[in-house]
Amino acid sequence: MKKLKLTTILLIVFTLFAENEDIRKIIESPLTAFNEGELYCINPLQSLYETNKLNLFWDNENLANSFIDTLGQAKWEGLDPDDYHYSYLSSNFKSNDPGSKALRDVLLTDAFLLYANHLLSGKLNPDDLHPEWNTKRRYEDITSLFRRSAGTIQLFTELEKIKPQQKGYKELKNKLKYFFSLKNDIKQVVTKGNLIKPGMTDNRMPLIRKNICIIENNKLASPSDSLMYDDELTETVKQFQKRHGLRNDGIIGDNTIKMMNLSIYDRIGKIKVNLERLRWMPDEYGENYLIVNLADYKLSLFKKNQLISENNVIIGKSYRKTPIFSDKMTYLVFNPTWTVPPTILKNDVIPAVKKDINYLKKKNIRIFKNDPTNINEVSVESIDWSNITGNNFPYRLVQDPGPNNSLGEVKFMFPNKHNIYIHDTPDKTLFQKEEKNFSSGCIRVEKPLELAEILLKDNLGWNHEKIENIVSSRKETTVIFPKPVTVHILYWTAWVDNAGIIQFRNDIYDRDKDVLAGLKGKK
Repeated sequence: MKKLKLTTILLIVFTLFAENEDIRKIIESPLTAFNEGELYCINPLQSLYETNKLNLFWDNENLANSFIDTLGQAKWEGLDPDDYHYSYLSSNFKSNDPGSKALRDVLLTDAFLLYANHLLSGKLNPDDLHPEWNTKRRYEDITSLFRRSAGTIQLFTELEKIKPQQKGYKELKNKLKYFFSLKNDIKQVVTKGNLIKPGMTDNRMPLIRKNICIIENNKLASPSDSLMYDDELTETVKQFQKRHGLRNDGIIGDNTIKMMNLSIYDRIGKIKVNLERLRWMPDEYGENYLIVNLADYKLSLFKKNQLISENNVIIGKSYRKTPIFSDKMTYLVFNPTWTVPPTILKNDVIPAVKKDINYLKKKNIRIFKNDPTNINEVSVESIDWSNITGNNFPYRLVQDPGPNNSLGEVKFMFPNKHNIYIHDTPDKTLFQKEEKNFSSGCIRVEKPLELAEILLKDNLGWNHEKIENIVSSRKETTVIFPKPVTVHILYWTAWVDNAGIIQFRNDIYDRDKDVLAGLKGKK
């Protein structure tokens, strides 16, 4: 082996020490490390490089370049590559400059830590957007993950492992790529107006035809009369309505036009928002679980990850939004009584009684002294209602079981701090509405006795006949589940269904914009 010249040895030593010195300066001044931005994972960066004696982690050029390419692919996760120094890393490296090499190394490590965290549990903290959010999020020690796999291709394997493993996440990512590939976009919006029924003519039809062909990515034959709403377009509109949660009757009204006017970029935004929401969720939802998608007005029951049944639901009004959270359903109650909650008491019941003293009797609501026993009943006439408000009402109002009870014939209980539960309703007609946000926050479910029968199927002795007998008795009856059922109350405005078709829903609670703004904003 040839002996190295002294000048060569000195050059190597100088270069190593120069790199160490540059790394030290960078991690000691992370907010001014480079003129294109700042470092974000400051504490773990300092810990990692100190443990590594200020040496480089990314001196393998192929590995470094492959990871930079991976950062460029963050777009397909619904994330912004430039959140992870992508533009700077892909264009500013000078291999013969120790300072540039050290800066790139730190930026790569910072990018990995931040990107891995965002893939693991989201870029945003859902608690900041939805204070009631209490779903258990996924956790991994990203610093330890990097330390054990730095400098090896295992880094890429680890990144794939920490991505959400839900089938729905992967399918939604594929749809994101599809919408990015569409070259046409909606340039003009269709104005709202009178209903357009099949066979009618309307001046808006040429634009409707153009916009729906863009969204559905198909071509329709040109009709002899461009203003005519013909049969071919009717079938396309019905298909469009179905995958937007609208009544698929082919009649074009304001709700159909509103969804039709969503541009390709609006839809890309919706997909990004819902990919982020999926990153907030655990990979496993439980052995048996219910998902209530508020934006879809739908309750879905799963057993061993198989969809068993679906029910329409009515949710909270826009000013009494149903919260987003997860909890455990532990029991149900047939023929429940209903204790009027404070908000409804103050805003609805007391004003109604002041207008009509017989209101409570008509509703089968009794008045009790404010204790949980419901023994000491008070007559409506004995109260001076003129001086009563929601803030000074010293009684409890309880509605007896029966066909007109506000909770209907059964309620499903998952005790939570929001006092939200799922229940029947005497007003069945509301389930036929296109929009179903009419409640005061709780969730009303269609065909609740069928749902109860499915949930109690594995309970010894429970069947359809027994349930019918108990309901007919009008006697309040509580049934405890042997195993709790996890309930996830969620808000998805875009997802891929079991047939592989992407579904979009109206943002009824106006929640998407805050998530989208957060995804576009500072890290």
